[in-house]
Amino acid sequence: AGFAGGALMVMAGPAVQALIAPEWRGLAAGFTFFGVGSGVVASALALPPLLAWGGIAASWNGLALAGAATLGLSVWLWRGASPPPRPLPSLFAGLGQAANLRLVAAYAAAALAAVPHMLWWPDFIARGLNAGRGEAAAMWLIYGLGAAFGPLVLGRMADLAGLGRTLVFALALQAIADLLPLFSVRLFSLVASSVSAGATATGLSGLFLLLCRREGMSPALWSLATAAYGAMQTAGGFLLAWLYAMSGKHTPLFAVGLGGAILTFLLTEYPRGERASPGPVRRPAQGPECAGDE
Repeated sequence: AGFAGGALMVMAGPAVQALIAPEWRGLAAGFTFFGVGSGVVASALALPPLLAWGGIAASWNGLALAGAATLGLSVWLWRGASPPPRPLPSLFAGLGQAANLRLVAAYAAAALAAVPHMLWWPDFIARGLNAGRGEAAAMWLIYGLGAAFGPLVLGRMADLAGLGRTLVFALALQAIADLLPLFSVRLFSLVASSVSAGATATGLSGLFLLLCRREGMSPALWSLATAAYGAMQTAGGFLLAWLYAMSGKHTPLFAVGLGGAILTFLLTEYPRGERASPGPVRRPAQGPECAGDE
């Protein structure tokens, strides 16, 4: 599952970007990651009745059938696509450039900021606040709605207001998501944290895709940034599990996430005057491009 998800993250974004007019590439990047959030929403709605009806086995079978249907639809929609004529660049091409290293580090830090909500938010609501599974499921659904529509809103903001301004807004929102649980557990704060965390968890991926696809950047940069993001998610998951085992509290987890958000804010480069990712537009007849091809 992790390998397949990583491959889709690497290949889908550049393939779509290569076919879209520059003035719409922000929104297109949002649609690329819209599926992640919509999957969270679908699972939050479908899993409770599946668990009540047939237990764990029925739930896994239902998810498998949904995945098979999605695969069939994707294969049909991408039929006739041909691979790029030239070989893909090396994964580490251009890594020695300071700007590329900084961007990869910033995206990895964003992953650390997202981990507390991704892995621990329902548990924090249900057990940490003793609110029960019902409220935890509701907050997870709100998180999923934010993850579904956040990329669309932030992507279109990048088209209209500029990539740099949108990045400032999104990274501030991510910091707020991790900050709120440290100071307030009122309903409004929990809802605001759920929406903000969901919107930035997927929305920032679209914005960093646009950063990686700017003119003059290494063609393989998005692949490497995605690999760093996944590695930091894994390391962050182990770190937060250890912190919880040692402290028995959820607050240190969100403090680590807040540190990741601040680090991301400091490391990120904010382009000025850019409203879309520049570069040539390929015609659909030529087939979507694979990761890193421009």
